[in-house]
Amino acid sequence: MSNLDPGRGSELQQIIEIAGRASSRKLFRHIGTFGGLLLGVAGSNFLSMFSTNQFSPNGVTITVIATLLGGILTAAHMMKD
Repeated sequence: MSNLDPGRGSELQQIIEIAGRASSRKLFRHIGTFGGLLLGVAGSNFLSMFSTNQFSPNGVTITVIATLLGGILTAAHMMKD
């Protein structure tokens, strides 16, 4: 059998495509992880503000931004998978 088999080119192309998809999935998995972390931070901040009944403008702003950004990043991860 020769190394110049015409069928091996298509197999190599498929391997390259699969490897490219795997690295893209890794990136979106990390994005989803970071989004989940931001949602956790927002939830913790939200609960602490309500339990202590102290609402500072900075705390509310950070919570809203973390919630929005975390939701967007998590949704991007979910849509990619």
